[in-house]
Amino acid sequence: MKKLLIIGLLALVTEQISAQNFTRRDSLQGGLRFERNCFDVQRYDLNIKINPEERSIVGYNDITFNVVEPTNKNSVRLI
Repeated sequence: MKKLLIIGLLALVTEQISAQNFTRRDSLQGGLRFERNCFDVQRYDLNIKINPEERSIVGYNDITFNVVEPTNKNSVRLI
């Protein structure tokens, strides 16, 4: 019984470790440069609809912000 429990736990841990492979793109890229500090974000409004049957997520994110320092660089990146 102990062997079965240990094998089951080992299989579960192995599955969880290999389930998600995060890349650098999944994390915040870079530090807080001027282009990121020139905006004061007031509100994020995340609207999503999750459809488990179709295995899909549909939605949008409204961001309300004030410009603290004018800049010519576009720091908003759409993926």
